[in-house]
Amino acid sequence: NLVKKVGKPKVEGDHYPIDWYIKSNTPITLTCTDLGPHPVDDVTLYYRDYLIGDPAPGYTAVPGGYVEIQKIEDSEHVLEFYCEDALGNTEGTAENPHVEIDIVDTQAPVSQKILGDPKHECTENEAMMYYETPIPADGCYFITQNTPITLTCTDGEPHPVDHVKIFYRDYLVGDCPPGFTEVDGDYVTFYKPQDSAHILEWYCVDELGNTESTHVEYDIVDTEAPETTKKI
Repeated sequence: NLVKKVGKPKVEGDHYPIDWYIKSNTPITLTCTDLGPHPVDDVTLYYRDYLIGDPAPGYTAVPGGYVEIQKIEDSEHVLEFYCEDALGNTEGTAENPHVEIDIVDTQAPVSQKILGDPKHECTENEAMMYYETPIPADGCYFITQNTPITLTCTDGEPHPVDHVKIFYRDYLVGDCPPGFTEVDGDYVTFYKPQDSAHILEWYCVDELGNTESTHVEYDIVDTEAPETTKKI
């Protein structure tokens, strides 16, 4: 009897011939047992793992019939395995093994921010005045309550598992940061309804839990019209 177990994280393949999307730390166990009523035992497990398109290597023999493996390289992997007892009785053979196709994906998805109009970039002095810190990597802008902000998330090639989620939060300078809002999808558009200095933070995650670094943007919301004075 030959049993294969795929640990977590894993996502079931959504198209033929893919069995599982996994990560490099996902354990896969193979167990070979000689069942009754008269088992001779003394089983040997044979397995090999290689990338699609590469020549198949020789089998690794595992006396005792148990092995736990992990697949390190991001790519499409072929896992072939069979077992044999001391009398030569086999479940599967070298020519006709059990086969599993797995995609290893440890690549984080990538988000993109699209800031609509109206907007105007802050200067370093303005960022220091409102936030007391330099401009973050994702920028600092003056916007209005009518400026749309769109976040998108893409799980890139070569082997995306997709099914991404976006997490974001927006809060005022000096306030306690709230929890992140979860968006079950690859885009979201929102507005900032309060005139003040805002901090926007966001990141995205794929279904395997691969997570990009958190982005930070400063937005100063100003919807108040300027005042004019006249002197005669």
